[in-house]
Amino acid sequence: MMQLVFLFLLLNVVCFGDVVDFGIQGKQYSIIEENGIDFIKRRTKEINKQKLETELEEKIKKLAVSHVQISSSNADTNTTADDIYLAKWNIRDPISREIVYAKGSQIPTKMQKGERLELCFVDGHLKKGIIDKIIADFGKKCTYFVNKKNVFDFQKEYDVQAYPMGGQNIEYIERYNVEVLPTKITRYLDKKNTRTLNIKRLAIDVMEGR
Repeated sequence: MMQLVFLFLLLNVVCFGDVVDFGIQGKQYSIIEENGIDFIKRRTKEINKQKLETELEEKIKKLAVSHVQISSSNADTNTTADDIYLAKWNIRDPISREIVYAKGSQIPTKMQKGERLELCFVDGHLKKGIIDKIIADFGKKCTYFVNKKNVFDFQKEYDVQAYPMGGQNIEYIERYNVEVLPTKITRYLDKKNTRTLNIKRLAIDVMEGR
């Protein structure tokens, strides 16, 4: 019975008791919040488009020229071997998470019959006559990785598909063990053909008009 009386009194105090106003305590700060759309419009107007375009153009030009330290070829070579690629780390099945290829194990690289992959690695700062001979030998169907020359200029001048040799494309140099320039890699089935051209011979041929 006493518990019911106590509960009744508590409810009356909560529901009908006087509300006390404690007033303003401490320092007040006004909240100033800019409308989101107005903020975007204002910041967009503040952007120096000309400066942004110039900076972007400079970055593209910089990325378009690679400076990889790699020697020039002093011999004409032509070798064919099995295309062997070793896993750099454990490769897992995306669903089961089981290791499919352990680090250091051989990954199958066999291509379908009739398929070919041609990759050419060249030094773009050579004389035009020498590069003309390289492209005439390697062919225009090859995908070119160019060092020390703007790839857009190279692509336009020689009418080939070209990419910088640096950046992430260093992976191709390591993958195919490219040690000198120029080198052409041709993959077919499970084979890899590697050809290099003697720069000194090409220079003499150009000088003698051959």
